[in-house]
Amino acid sequence: MTDVNEVEKLAEENLNLGKEEQHLAKQLKTLSKLEFDRARATEALLKKEQEVSKVRKELAEKQKEVVEKKMKLKAILKIPDDELKTQKNSAEYNERVAKINTEIAEFNKNIAESEKQIAKEKEMLADKQMDVSKGRLNLAKKQQAYVKAVKAAQPDEKVLNLEKDYVNEQKGLLSQKKDVIKKERDIKLKENKLTDLRKSLAQKQIERNNVKHPEERAGSSE
Repeated sequence: MTDVNEVEKLAEENLNLGKEEQHLAKQLKTLSKLEFDRARATEALLKKEQEVSKVRKELAEKQKEVVEKKMKLKAILKIPDDELKTQKNSAEYNERVAKINTEIAEFNKNIAESEKQIAKEKEMLADKQMDVSKGRLNLAKKQQAYVKAVKAAQPDEKVLNLEKDYVNEQKGLLSQKKDVIKKERDIKLKENKLTDLRKSLAQKQIERNNVKHPEERAGSSE
């Protein structure tokens, strides 16, 4: 038979810990829902950004086509070389910036989608943590029932049955905790991928900032 004083102490610890875990699980669920709503709102805004990037890219491509036609007809139209050069440089600059902006918009879209997925995973984690807290509270109650029976000198058969009850509850709690750990690992992997996406986005933003208009480069070299 298990030491009743030890079980009584464990019951008290499980009771207190179960309540704390329950509170944390509720907070995590609230946070995960807020993060999901934020990611969804960001995604909605990014759809407009993607539309803008698409139009800018199409405009840049069209500008380049027009400049190329003007270059073929410059003798007939008597367009000055300086004017054509300026228009050509602007068209190429706009095309490059538009291409990078399109890539940035795609990164932002993937980041928002990843944030939504992680938020949903955290909500599922909160549910699993809530299951653990409930399992721990149930364990505490069964441990207390066992302690009460021992102290009341209940028949051995009843005491043994109560002992089996809380031991089985312990096994169930262990299984629930393993589910939580697995879910936490899954979330960590997704968060690592999200970090990689953000790093790639930052690099692409630096690339965009480093793109200088030919006339701006010429001015700075003087």
